[in-house]
Amino acid sequence: RHKSYGFLHPIESPSGPFQMIGMDYSGPFPITSQGNKYVLAITDYFTKWVIAIPTEKQNAQTTAEVLHEHY
Repeated sequence: RHKSYGFLHPIESPSGPFQMIGMDYSGPFPITSQGNKYVLAITDYFTKWVIAIPTEKQNAQTTAEVLHEHY
C-alpha cells in the first residue's frame, strides 16, 4: 500500500513564442570533425519550431551555454 497521488492538473498552453520550451539530447553519434557527438534539440511549444545544436558533451554546463547563446 502506498499513499495516493494528488490530482493531475493541466499545464497552461503558452500564449506566445519562447514562453515554454522542451529540450532533449540525442546520441552519442560518431564524432564529427568539429568534435561533436551529441545533438541538443530545443522545441518551442507555441510555434513547434525545433532547433538542433551539435555539442561535444551532454551535461548541464553545455546545456546552459547553448541556451544562453541561442535564446
